[in-house]
Amino acid sequence: MKNVKFSIVYVLALVLIVSLNANLFAQDVPDGFVLVDGGKFVMGSNEEEREQPIHEVYVNSFMIGKYEVTQAEYKKVLKNNPSMYKGDDKPVNNISWYQATKYCNKRSKMEGLTPCYTGVGEDIKCDFSANGYRLPTEAEWEFAAKGGLKGKGFIYAGSDNPDEVAVYNKKLNTGLQVPGTKKPNELGLYDMCGNVRELCWDWFGKYKGIAENNPTGPKTGDMRIERGGSWKHDEYFARVSARFFHDPIFNYGSVGFRVVRTAPKQDAATE
Repeated sequence: MKNVKFSIVYVLALVLIVSLNANLFAQDVPDGFVLVDGGKFVMGSNEEEREQPIHEVYVNSFMIGKYEVTQAEYKKVLKNNPSMYKGDDKPVNNISWYQATKYCNKRSKMEGLTPCYTGVGEDIKCDFSANGYRLPTEAEWEFAAKGGLKGKGFIYAGSDNPDEVAVYNKKLNTGLQVPGTKKPNELGLYDMCGNVRELCWDWFGKYKGIAENNPTGPKTGDMRIERGGSWKHDEYFARVSARFFHDPIFNYGSVGFRVVRTAPKQDAATE
C-alpha cells in the first residue's frame, strides 16, 4: 500500500513539475507571437521546378508573429511609412529586404534585446542564437505555414479552400486587407498565404535534395526568398510550398514581412 501511495504522489509531483515548466515557458512567448515547437517536416513540392526536390527538414523551436508587421508597428520603430497602399492597421508594404532587417535590429534595441543582424549590404550576417527579432528562414516559414507539428497537409495555410484563409487576387479583388480577416492556420497564424508576400532570410537557390537540419539557404546569392502569395496574385501562388525571389534593394507594393524570434534555450549557429 505504501508503494502505491508513493507512486501516486510521484506521478502527481511529476505532472505538477511539467505543468509549471510549461507555464514558465509560455510566459516567455510575447503577446502577438506563437510558439512553433521544433520538429521534422517534408519541404517542397513537385508542382514547380523551383519547389523541387521534396526533402526532409528539421527545425528548432521558434516564435513567430501571428500577423504580418503593420504600418503602425513599422512607423513606431523607424518613424516612416514606405507603404504604397496606406493604412496604419494594414500590413506594411513596398518594403525592401534591407528595410525589413533594419526594422528587426532597431526594434530589438528598443526592447532591450540582442540584435540578430550585423554587417551591411551583401555581407549582412545573422546570429540565430540572439534573442532579438529577425526574418524567418525559408524552412521556418514553410514549417509554420504548414501548421508545424499540428499540420494537416493543406494546400494553403490552414485550408484547401483559399477563400477561407487567403487574401488573394480574384475578379472582385478588394486589395490589401487588415491582418486577420481570414481564418488562421493550425497554429493560429493569419495571412500566411496571402495579403502580402513575406520576406525570408535565405538567398534564393535550388534545394539540395537531402535531409537538412535548420537550413539557412545558400551562403551567397543575388535574390532573397519571399513566400506566401499576396492580394495581387491568384490562388496558385498562395500555396504553402510556392517560392519566389526578391532583389533585396527593391521595394514592391505586394511585399511585406513578419518577424520571428529564436525560442529560449535553443542552440543555433551564426550564418
